[in-house]
Amino acid sequence: MVFAAQVGSAEASTVTRRSYFSSLEGTDENGVCTDLSALGVVAADDHTVEYHFKNPVAVSTFLSIDAQRYYPMPYHLLKDVPMEEMEKNEYWQHPIGTGPFIFDSMVSGESITVLANKDYFLGAPNVDRIVFKVMAPANFSAALMSGELDCVIDDVPLQDLALLQSKEGLVAESRPSMKYTYMSVNCEKEYFQDYRVRLAFSKAIDRNAIIEQGLYGNGVIAVSPLNPDNQYFNDAIAGDPYDPEGARELLEEAGWDFDRELTFVSYNTSAPREAATLIIQQNLADIGVKVNVQMVDWATLIVMAREGECDLSILGGAGSLDPDDSRVLMQPDGAQNFCNFTDPRYYELAQKGHDAMTVEEKKRIYDEYQQLLHDEPTYIWLYHDNASPVYKDSIKNIPADDFIHLNFNAYAWTFEQ
Repeated sequence: MVFAAQVGSAEASTVTRRSYFSSLEGTDENGVCTDLSALGVVAADDHTVEYHFKNPVAVSTFLSIDAQRYYPMPYHLLKDVPMEEMEKNEYWQHPIGTGPFIFDSMVSGESITVLANKDYFLGAPNVDRIVFKVMAPANFSAALMSGELDCVIDDVPLQDLALLQSKEGLVAESRPSMKYTYMSVNCEKEYFQDYRVRLAFSKAIDRNAIIEQGLYGNGVIAVSPLNPDNQYFNDAIAGDPYDPEGARELLEEAGWDFDRELTFVSYNTSAPREAATLIIQQNLADIGVKVNVQMVDWATLIVMAREGECDLSILGGAGSLDPDDSRVLMQPDGAQNFCNFTDPRYYELAQKGHDAMTVEEKKRIYDEYQQLLHDEPTYIWLYHDNASPVYKDSIKNIPADDFIHLNFNAYAWTFEQ
């Protein structure tokens, strides 16, 4: 565990969400540790790991946010690998871990096979082997109906959900999730620095149309990164912000140049987000904003958003029970700050929420945080799409209610003939 934390925070290593290490002693605000001997992760003995934080951290926050990023790594195999070469080491072609399944084989671009770990500390799995298949989402439904697939964890194409629900022998779920999708606004651009422009864009978007046309009704409006079912959701901002007339008025007040043309980067491997992009383009056109849509692959979208090479982009997050999940989006100069804004108020509030020790204190801070996101948006929150796992009805003991927590407990699944 100590070694894994060192790999994650080392200056020379490449970690996408390194900022999650920023709470540890010995790291800077970006989660980088330049002196690994000072890192706040210590092996007290052979069976005890101590985490030392810069500030007090609530146990709930640690378990739901921080601990999800701290995984053990095999020191005996990787201790001699330079940090800058860790990501490309051949170890990743045949990794080992401590979970209920053991890596068996991989066919690049096709499948990964794992075998039951009979010595798993919570008990041997009830299934001997799992094959994870690489498959385009458009093929999920046909593969489920033909029996080629036993289970799709998340998500089948929503346009196929009703058909799958009618198929005998399958269980097709549509359950609220913590996921969120948002439109990122490039605040590096001078014309987006007036919050009234960003607020106008938020008011211009018909989120209900996105949910009906893009999600086939399987989702709810988003006005913050928190789902309305979350205990920390601010009820004061609930409701549909859609107000195209008010949006146009705000743009006029802000002196918007209606001859300006914007670039909106999206990708066509997600049907809901592709639909959302086109609806937003029309919504903005309705208030006089000219938008050109550019479809790219996912990797290119991330680079363009991060480097400020577009005006608008569409992205999302998995969410969590603890609101701290969105903190990385607010960090000035952070790798996940796709809006490229520098106003410290958002991150400071999110950090205070992370550091708060009680539910009551967290609720007060996160109410203020969400109110700021609502009144002076940087990201424009669009929707929370439902999780849609589908599996054979012969598979039992699947914690479907817990799918949104990314806790599938496959080792405990049972099977009926």
